[in-house]
Amino acid sequence: MKISEIKTQLNENPTESFINELQDDPRKGVQQALQSYFRRKKREREKEAAFEHRLQYERSFWNQGIDLIAGIDEVGRGPLAGPVVSAAVILPHDFHVIDVNDSKQLSEKKREKLYQLILEQAVAVGIGIADAAEIDELNIYQATRKAMLQAVQNLQVIPQQLIIDAMEIDTSIPQLKLIKGDAKSASVSAASIVAKEFRDHLMQFYDRIYPGYDFAHNVGYGTANHLDGLKKFGITPIHRKSFEPVSKYEYSKLVSSFPLESYKDNLFLLNIPMYLLNAYILDDSPSSNSIVVTPSCEISFLNISTSIQFLNSLFVIYKATMTIMATTKIEITMDKIIF
Repeated sequence: MKISEIKTQLNENPTESFINELQDDPRKGVQQALQSYFRRKKREREKEAAFEHRLQYERSFWNQGIDLIAGIDEVGRGPLAGPVVSAAVILPHDFHVIDVNDSKQLSEKKREKLYQLILEQAVAVGIGIADAAEIDELNIYQATRKAMLQAVQNLQVIPQQLIIDAMEIDTSIPQLKLIKGDAKSASVSAASIVAKEFRDHLMQFYDRIYPGYDFAHNVGYGTANHLDGLKKFGITPIHRKSFEPVSKYEYSKLVSSFPLESYKDNLFLLNIPMYLLNAYILDDSPSSNSIVVTPSCEISFLNISTSIQFLNSLFVIYKATMTIMATTKIEITMDKIIF
């Protein structure tokens, strides 16, 4: 057998007898391929063991008959702009995506892939958002706790146990506060990935609404490009006025108007939580769990804070939930959104 054929077979779960035969093969190339195979298998075993270790808390609760365990984590406490976002994720007992780990340990490409797998396989996923106005009013710590509680409340099922990354929230549900929980609990790891990807997608969306601050790349953190945008344009409604140096600047006079990307259908389909619609939209709320917004639709809001809450809700988990005509524009003012 050619060495190239041997390498191919080594990548396709070879049998033990095949491995034994290769060990007796005198060719240097074969032995190098075999050693490479052994190293790869060792890494896989180590990764599997690490993943099983991150499931130790979940398995402990499962063994006690506590089946619905929600891991909770947040992202976005440090930026100058954008909301703090929390996610709550309940994993099934047979969850086996071993790359799920602390989102900070993962590449952007890996996170995006894992994000989709988690959404597909999770028993339930909840998102909680505290916008800039709430952060300014409550402080970042309390706003984070509020977002975490909201994420739990937005789960499709009620969890029996919470595992929270270094925080405690106001709920009667039993909770385990776990320092560096995103690296110790698979459920919290999954929540860290969902929260991170959700917020990154949202900040990419805001970059289209408020160009000039480079939100798509800095996701609201105080980079040189972001600070330069503050100097040139002032602050936007998503900036945190209680944070320095944001407090030094005035509101931008710009009104955003931009064409959205073309998708396969010709209508903008928004999967928006009913609690947001009922709480914030002055018009008659739709009777279903989603609304279709035509290019001539105008939605008014009580104030800019509720407008931002609505914008946050547009990015409910999947970017692909939205479709819009190529010629449609969306205009953002201080109290309304016009499609």
